[in-house]
Amino acid sequence: MERHLVLGDVSHQFAVAPAPERVLVVAGLAAAPEDGGRAMEVLRRPLAAAGPVTVADPDGGVRAALDPGEPVELWAAGLAPALAELLRGQGVTELRSLAPLLVLRTHRSAERPWTEVLMCARVRAQDTVFVRVARFEHPADAPAATLAARGLEHAGQLHQYVRVERYANHQYEQGTEIEHKVTLRDEVSIWDVALHLWRAVEAGEFPGYVTDPGYELTRWQYDQHNWDVTGPEGQGGHLSLQLTPYGTYTLKRKVFQQDTLRREQIIVRGVEIPDGDLEGHLRRAYPELEIRPLPALTRARFDLNVQSLVTGNYFGIETDEVTVHGLPGTVLRQVETEYLHTRRHEGMDQADVDADMAELAVLIERHLAGRGIKAEAGHLSKLAFLRGLAGGES
Repeated sequence: MERHLVLGDVSHQFAVAPAPERVLVVAGLAAAPEDGGRAMEVLRRPLAAAGPVTVADPDGGVRAALDPGEPVELWAAGLAPALAELLRGQGVTELRSLAPLLVLRTHRSAERPWTEVLMCARVRAQDTVFVRVARFEHPADAPAATLAARGLEHAGQLHQYVRVERYANHQYEQGTEIEHKVTLRDEVSIWDVALHLWRAVEAGEFPGYVTDPGYELTRWQYDQHNWDVTGPEGQGGHLSLQLTPYGTYTLKRKVFQQDTLRREQIIVRGVEIPDGDLEGHLRRAYPELEIRPLPALTRARFDLNVQSLVTGNYFGIETDEVTVHGLPGTVLRQVETEYLHTRRHEGMDQADVDADMAELAVLIERHLAGRGIKAEAGHLSKLAFLRGLAGGES
């Protein structure tokens, strides 16, 4: 499989005035460690050409074919100076509007040769993200410049999602929390656990997964008041109110009869309870439910945000520590893997979510065991933990 990065005028992707002179720069990249099939590519600095660089017109006509002789940097939060100098040497003067547009993955040895088109979806200081939007067949001897021109013809598919990060993601099974949990049985620092998981992903110990560029690690803490929903039948589960810095609450209702991978979840943000009667508010909001109070808790959490290059699925690996109010020394530590959403791409498949969850569970358990941390995999919920403290079914 050949890989090429295509740089070109940003007007190919966004509705801005085109430069007076528009060229395509098609640069060969190093071979990927896996043979395609991935929904995404994340190219990291230093991003360099590992083969010939072709300067072409948008229709695929070749202006110059360059062999730098050694790897030349292409992109470094802007056009790399070494590439700019090379292009000026070929008479290309309009460089200000050049941007990463596509990654092409070409399979020439297939029975029917074809190319995957991955469109630029995110630009960060260290990483540039590309997402597969299309594929097309072509003659086996089609030159890279021709493939780049054809790639631009196909790049408009999923444009409305890929070029605007706000619309990039799709969530399967909205209203359902999909989460696997590993309960830590040792006295450990959850910060240390989170950092080691981060290092493991960066070191390639989670094959096919990368951290989310620009949002690799996030930190959370909040106080939470809890209620056990004991009836009516079939409506059991967990009600909680999390206090926000604005004086409002986030209300979560989780409906489940036993600890499982999937739970129905309803979230209401910005809830105002000016009289401070939290339970009274819940009884008024849910008069049909039978509830009993459970201990309040404080939850500290460090989230490693990862995504599968193969499927585009995005997960939070959330290492948390729960301390229970009024019960000093009562602590629950867990590593939770939660499905968050899927980056939209050509070939999306909802079935991949469960497969990825199972794969991540094995990788996390293997990582913890390798560090000698005692852990127990399963679906132990905060509700079951609190029920055990309050007395009741767990």
